[in-house]
Amino acid sequence: MKSLRQLASSFRHAASRMPEAIAAELEDQGKAIEADAKSLFGTYQDGWRELAASTQAERMRLGFTPDDPLFRSGGLRDTVTHKVEGNSVFVGVEPGTMIEGPDGQEVDAAMVMGVQEHGSTDGRVPARPVFGTVAAHADRFRKAALIGVMARTGLGHVR
Repeated sequence: MKSLRQLASSFRHAASRMPEAIAAELEDQGKAIEADAKSLFGTYQDGWRELAASTQAERMRLGFTPDDPLFRSGGLRDTVTHKVEGNSVFVGVEPGTMIEGPDGQEVDAAMVMGVQEHGSTDGRVPARPVFGTVAAHADRFRKAALIGVMARTGLGHVR
């Protein structure tokens, strides 16, 4: 910048573009967080217990791979979505989204995901946190969002 007037003009221009930049960046970060969450299905994460031998045998009997935690047909993974509301982005499974359960009956995917995320109260299903794991990457997404908003408004080029 050659003058304070040019700097002020750059700030005014950036301010006028801020709402649009934030909305676009939240959408992009929502997509990235959703993809990050979906990538965890079928892959062991730190702290996840191995599938029990009985679970592996049942998976094979049903025609699935034996050792891909949280992944059979991809139905549960595919219910993970993102939504931007105001200045927030939500990533998760919308309550009321139905998937086919292991017995062929429809079940609420959000309830299934809740049990998978936190484990069952009887201890038969160990916790396999997907969203807890993604939350550990929150700083990376916040930094990317800030850089993205700055670039979209032109503030990334102010010198």
